[in-house]
Order: sequence, then structure tokens, then C-alpha cells
Amino acid sequence: MSKMGVIIVAVVDSRTFNKSEILKISDHKVRKIATAKFHVLRINSFEDGKILLTGFDPRDKSGKVVLLENSSKIFDVDLGNRTMGSLILDVNGDGYRDFLISGLIFSEGFVSVFLNTFSGFREVKRIKIPNDIVWDIKFANLGKEKIVLFGPKGIYLLNLPNYNVETLFKSEDNYYLSQIEVTDLDHLLL
Repeated sequence: MSKMGVIIVAVVDSRTFNKSEILKISDHKVRKIATAKFHVLRINSFEDGKILLTGFDPRDKSGKVVLLENSSKIFDVDLGNRTMGSLILDVNGDGYRDFLISGLIFSEGFVSVFLNTFSGFREVKRIKIPNDIVWDIKFANLGKEKIVLFGPKGIYLLNLPNYNVETLFKSEDNYYLSQIEVTDLDHLLL
């Protein structure tokens, strides 16, 4: 018997943008699992069921990162003015899942690296992305495993473990990137 998929969705209060209901949909049933007191922009899940939420609170103009286990908040931090993307992976090779968060402070983009310290998570590195915002973070196999960052002005590669950022593509003036898709070309059928 195959296991049913699960959808986790944030339903945002469009009147104030400062409250999001987090819903779990499985087997055609909808269950509320939490209420976040901020505008959730991204949801990411750990294999063990923990849920990572990123977004912002328009009341105090702060970026939010919250980690839920079941319905309980087990980690939260304010980060910049807005957090946007997230990626869960083992950054340092210790076998435990860490995460990366993209965000902005005023108009400067950044990526923060949070390591799993067994008793919680701690930010170990913040990488600035000059003259751009980082909308999202993707994992890609581009000959070597790379972290792909993208924003309105370009696509960047984050190299681990040295945290160097290289520019892969820059858009021309008056143009911006709206979205990217990362595909493993070895498995793409043409």
C-alpha cells in the first residue's frame, strides 16, 4: 500500500497580513496545525515532520523564522526585514539537517546558515548578496552539488563549506527574473 502525500499550506489573513493559519491536508482531510502571527511566505518540511516557516511581520517590519514540531514552536528568530526562501540540508556533513534562510535588510539581500546543534539551531554565517535580493534558494547538481540563489537581478551559486558566492547570471538593466526552475539534466527526457 502506498503512502498518501501531504500538503502543508499557509492561509494568510488578507486584511492585515499579520496572521497565517497553517493547515495540513492529507487523505482529503484538512486539519489546522498552528497559527503564525506573521505573513508566511514559504514552508519547508524536515523528514521527521518538523515544519520551517519563513515570512515577515508587517507590524514591526521584521523577518520571521519559526520551526514547528507537531503544533508547538520549538525555534524562532527575527531576521532582517523579511525572510523569503529556505532550504533544508546537511550543511556541515554531520548527518543532521541544518537550514539556509534567504532574506533582506532594507534592500540588501542575504543568506543565513543555521546549524543543528542538537539542542537547537544557531546562526553560524550570514552571507551578503550585494545589490540584489535573494527570493529563494534551490539545490542543484551542476557537475558538483551547488546551492542556487536567485533574485530579481541575478542567479548566484553558494559554495559550501567556504560560503563563497559566484555570479552565474545577471539580468540586463530594466529586466528582472521572476522565477527559476532547477532540473537535474541527467534525468530530463527530451
